[in-house]
Amino acid sequence: MRKITFVASILGIFILFLLSAFLPPTPLSSLSSLNKTINNQKVIVSGKVIEERVYSSYSFLKLNNSIPLHCNCKHLSFKNKKISVLGTINEFPLGNKYIKVLKIKEEK
Repeated sequence: MRKITFVASILGIFILFLLSAFLPPTPLSSLSSLNKTINNQKVIVSGKVIEERVYSSYSFLKLNNSIPLHCNCKHLSFKNKKISVLGTINEFPLGNKYIKVLKIKEEK
């Protein structure tokens, strides 16, 4: 009986993993919709970069819809360019949410 329960739970975990890996990302359009998301949720967002701060190992971007992005792309500049981003939701220690960039693409 324990073996059946163990196999069923492993199978359930595997199915949940597959579902989470293949679900499409949630589109975001505003800062208020960002605040309604949960941490580690995959999202997609696009907009024009209005602010760019480059630090030693990463860049911090802000889009025209006020959505903040954290990117390991310090060697690239996206200031005043329209971009599309796939990322995950993260949160600063004080509670402000931002998007950790997984993929970034400049739009024409």
